[in-house]
Amino acid sequence: MKIDLAKLVADAKKVRRARRLYEPAKQVRIVFRPRGSTAKGPRSPRPETRILETGRGLFLEITSGRGPKTQLPLSAGSVDAVEVLFDGGFIVVYGENTQYDYCGIEVFSQKDGEWRQEHELFLQGDEQIRGVLGNEGLDFTTRTKVRYLLNAM
Repeated sequence: MKIDLAKLVADAKKVRRARRLYEPAKQVRIVFRPRGSTAKGPRSPRPETRILETGRGLFLEITSGRGPKTQLPLSAGSVDAVEVLFDGGFIVVYGENTQYDYCGIEVFSQKDGEWRQEHELFLQGDEQIRGVLGNEGLDFTTRTKVRYLLNAM
């Protein structure tokens, strides 16, 4: 029995690529505080968040204390790497897809007890990404990429 090494390597690459495409979106909590900001007064409890994948796309579910759950639609796709970051009273959702070469952030805040999307920034293609993130592009850490994207808003 003859083993074709090139075919085995190609099959292994296909399996790894398929795993990357279909692995569920992950949620990471990182406390992010931009340069020069200070915490004033007592901190309110951080809301609990989770990413929901439905037939209509991704949703951010926010639970603030004992209040009702709020579901907000996200612009990120179901195969994007999605991370949730907290900045004071804001929730920042960062989404990235290296296969299609795009990234973006959405900023949510609470006003009058209701969560709303405040800002959104979407970059696609090498020119736009390098124009905001510099020559390193998507090679930075998530926290650094979010800092650059927030400054570009």
